[in-house]
Amino acid sequence: MNLSLIRTSPLREYYPYLYVDAVYLKVFNGSRFVSQAVIIAIGVNEDGYREVLDIDIAYEESYASYKGFFDTLKERGMKKVDLIISDGHKGIKRAAQESFSGSSWQLCSVHFKRNLMKIVPKKYLNSVLDDLNDVLKAKDIGDAHSAGHAMIATYEIKLPKLAKG
Repeated sequence: MNLSLIRTSPLREYYPYLYVDAVYLKVFNGSRFVSQAVIIAIGVNEDGYREVLDIDIAYEESYASYKGFFDTLKERGMKKVDLIISDGHKGIKRAAQESFSGSSWQLCSVHFKRNLMKIVPKKYLNSVLDDLNDVLKAKDIGDAHSAGHAMIATYEIKLPKLAKG
């Protein structure tokens, strides 16, 4: 993968879905190793194919770093995104809202599951995750609503915090 080509190539004007995340890596800055955020954007085009749109290194995850990251995508031609999927970082959400007005934001399913793991007792975790997968893998919105309502009904007594969330 040629990183300089990824960072300079023109982008499509429209991506229905944009995944954004960061991972912290130890990077040598010339004198010592420091922890820096490696930010990545993956777009899903209208044909359903994923494209690595950009990778950048930032000192931290912040509104300013994500705003600059999104501005670069826009400078390369991206104009419209329907849904931005990321972790719940407030900087991403705010920068996405400002950069791509009219788009929606959604917590990615991996981060959603991680958040559930913090509030669900271990003895229920496997069944909760299995039920959640039924919701997430539903073939259409009607089936997803049915599976979601069934999940709420199953856990509203024994796990009220889960059922309300």
